[in-house]
Amino acid sequence: MTASQPPELDLETVYELLAHPYREHLLRSLAPGERRSVDDIVDVIVTRERSGPTETVDPSARRRIRIELVHDHLPRLDHHGVVDYAHESKEVVLTAPIDRDEVDGDEPGSLGGTGDVDESAAAAAILERMIDA
Repeated sequence: MTASQPPELDLETVYELLAHPYREHLLRSLAPGERRSVDDIVDVIVTRERSGPTETVDPSARRRIRIELVHDHLPRLDHHGVVDYAHESKEVVLTAPIDRDEVDGDEPGSLGGTGDVDESAAAAAILERMIDA
């Protein structure tokens, strides 16, 4: 998958991908094309889920988050083309889910627009808005 080829996602798939808070935190923390390590993403998740200092987080909690990312969330997002996940190097890159110029809330066929909603464009718009939030 390359950044120039947006994934074809239906709304149900997008909602499923965003349903878990770890995936939501992960997607909010990455900019398109940005390369991050799994350990960096674990830190992001720990920071967003804890109100106290992350240094005091039990190592077993960090290990559990890392295992869930590596064995479930990252492969799932990679399978749908939302991220490129290199299992060997434990690096993640957010692929550009859409061209920002193509999906605008004021255009027909996009979320918030008038007219027929193209499901793929609507799904991409949800991802785009969630990532930009």
